[in-house]
Amino acid sequence: MRKNKSGFSLIELLLVLILIGTIVAMTASFTTRNKDRWSLRDLAREITSTYYQARQRAARENASMRIEILQKSYTYYRDNIGIWETLRKEDFPEKIAATVTANFLINPSGFILDPASLKIAGLQTITLSAPRGAYFDTMTITIYPYGGLRVEKDYK
Repeated sequence: MRKNKSGFSLIELLLVLILIGTIVAMTASFTTRNKDRWSLRDLAREITSTYYQARQRAARENASMRIEILQKSYTYYRDNIGIWETLRKEDFPEKIAATVTANFLINPSGFILDPASLKIAGLQTITLSAPRGAYFDTMTITIYPYGGLRVEKDYK
């Protein structure tokens, strides 16, 4: 009488484990390489979202809003009877920096003003960069003086 043996051989199990290990190693490598790129994209999305929120809030409250972007952080302010009240201050992720800084007001009409002269400012260009090996991935946010913006990415 012959018994049917069911199951896998040791060689089959080892091959499956090697295949799974290879897939996990490739996925982990891909994830760590793209982490800075994802952080850069998320930060650009956050800054553009803050700009639109500031524009809407300026129109709704009939008060000026101010956005200040420094090398490692950005701050969003509200004009509270001549005193700038901080609404949000965010630091950038570790490896991301703004190579071009900006400081501008958004008036209730949606125009971009220079905070010093209170005249309509020119284009506000913010360039965010993250290292990618020997190169840098960049995202450029261009804010137009009469409203609207454009985001361009340059991935290496």
